[in-house]
Amino acid sequence: MRRLATSIAPTVVTGIAGLLTFVSLFVPALAPLRGALVSIAVIIAGFAVVLGFFHLVLGVHVQRIRQGKGALYSLVLILAAGVTAGLMIAERLLGTPDYPAGAFIFNNIVMPMQSAPCSTASATSSRSFSVTAGALTSTSGRLRPLWSR
Repeated sequence: MRRLATSIAPTVVTGIAGLLTFVSLFVPALAPLRGALVSIAVIIAGFAVVLGFFHLVLGVHVQRIRQGKGALYSLVLILAAGVTAGLMIAERLLGTPDYPAGAFIFNNIVMPMQSAPCSTASATSSRSFSVTAGALTSTSGRLRPLWSR
């Protein structure tokens, strides 16, 4: 019963909502439903990011510091996350135009980190593969598509 409530039901509800959103692109009468579903999804995603952040920082990394496993790396992560969150919140509260700290972090940290897997895949692979989420896996330093196993 617990698996039904924690795994199966949320997956079915999400699938139905996604299907309704997709169908609403082709059926104009369902456009208001699409707007409502997307708004709900944005709110849920925002809460999920915040909860995931606090779980990762306060749960996982504080525990690692207490155990001494990779404590330095965990401490650096917590400090960097705190400084980044503080800068972002301060910019919003002070009403700074164009959010310069946020733009700097996005342009110089987030975007290069997102492009790193693509450059790694093209540099280490003997074949040219399209890099999509979950399509490639690293085995022995070589990249192989999951469907070729």
